[in-house]
Amino acid sequence: MLKKMRSLSRPIIWVTAILFIGGMGTMGISQIFTEHKQYVGEIAGNKIQYDNFYKMVQNAYSDYRQNNPDEVIDEEKMRGFNDQTWDQLIQKIVLEKAIKKYNIKVTDQEVAAKIVNDPPPMLTSHESFQTDGKFDKAKYLQALQNPEIDWSWLESYDNRLLLYEKFQNMLNANIIVTEEEVKKDFIGKNEKAKAEIMIFSPELIDSVVVTDAEIEKYYYAFKDDYWKKAQRKLKYVSIPLIPTVEDIKHVENLINDIYKMLEEGDNFDELAKDYSQGPSAPKGGDLGWFGKGKMVPEFEEKAFSMKSGEFSKPIKTQFGWHIIKLVDTRTKDDVKEVHAKHILLKEEPGADARKNQERFANDFYDQCQVDSFDVIAKKFGYEVKESKEFGDERSYIPGIGQAKILLEFAFSHDLNQICEPYIMKDNNYVIAQIIDKSNAHYETINEVEDAIVPKIEKIKKMNLVKPIADSIAKQINADNFTTIAEENELKI
Repeated sequence: MLKKMRSLSRPIIWVTAILFIGGMGTMGISQIFTEHKQYVGEIAGNKIQYDNFYKMVQNAYSDYRQNNPDEVIDEEKMRGFNDQTWDQLIQKIVLEKAIKKYNIKVTDQEVAAKIVNDPPPMLTSHESFQTDGKFDKAKYLQALQNPEIDWSWLESYDNRLLLYEKFQNMLNANIIVTEEEVKKDFIGKNEKAKAEIMIFSPELIDSVVVTDAEIEKYYYAFKDDYWKKAQRKLKYVSIPLIPTVEDIKHVENLINDIYKMLEEGDNFDELAKDYSQGPSAPKGGDLGWFGKGKMVPEFEEKAFSMKSGEFSKPIKTQFGWHIIKLVDTRTKDDVKEVHAKHILLKEEPGADARKNQERFANDFYDQCQVDSFDVIAKKFGYEVKESKEFGDERSYIPGIGQAKILLEFAFSHDLNQICEPYIMKDNNYVIAQIIDKSNAHYETINEVEDAIVPKIEKIKKMNLVKPIADSIAKQINADNFTTIAEENELKI
């Protein structure tokens, strides 16, 4: 447990818990972040350095990626990381200045009491401090007294949290709420009304004529809407890193050797700690209790057919090779559950697999110099994919991911040029060809005419509908509302 406990000593990323500062983020941070400047901006007299801000955004991205490994992080999501980080900086800096201004302080005794009596959620939910899935305060208090664990981060965390809480309490104490405000709030939350709305839709007008002159007038009135930044588009192949036959055979031999060790009496938990590659390895391969539907079919079928204390022969699933040990069974809420452990060995690529992958990538690139990209891809058996259009302000290429070198290549080379093999964070090689290239420009009237015409049609129809609505409105009263709507075929 000590090893896990030491992991808790790492600095905790600031979580700003007080959200009462509003309307502060007026700066267009998601726009200026795309320009490399020494400072991204200034908050309450504090200049925010670009490099520091960039690292904070990268931390936010890494945390999100770790918790959502399968989600595609698009441009909008990356802008969200920028804006979220900026908002957190505003809250932190303005709060700290306010705390200093009002001379708010906390004592060592207050911090100590909070550490002992009010541990934060990241600790109460940590497995090191739990017994049967619930927070065990005795374990927590014992760990606090362990001199090998550095708890200075928790002291700093609680000190700042108490400062924030005292400041919030000071604000609340100075807020005066009148009876009129209470009454208004109550009515707003509790008084309900039901209304019928007569809709005068532009669809009431069958059709209108849009002239070339109207299209041209609209285009020049909103020409900035049709400015397109420089764009590129790639087609590409992805060359995965896959285990060799030797890698696969090695894992199979090793799992069989481990099975023999178990047959000879070796301890299952110790072998799991030494060999298993699953997240349960430090716990001796313990998976806890689970019912049917929680595991892949091959694993589940075997686990539910075993006797308590029994371990299985090696079985293979999509995750690799497993040896399962059944600890116990039970029926909970009329549902059968098993408590099992396992040793997992994954079929992972070795050094030869990496060499093969690199050789395939270089061979593909070399052959593309003398034949077409599509022909070589077909010859190698690789699927050719196309990215969506992207601009040079992006850090992310749709379909490919974050690839700064590919991005720079796309905007510094000519049409049809092919990049050298580029290795991604997921260890796959990508080879790409520029298939579309456009410089910054205004789209022509002909290019945007199909988009402009419906907008003009709607404006003209609404102008024709308005007099009809005005005329009918004069005839309406509470008694004839529905009748008039029906007579005029209006939607309520």
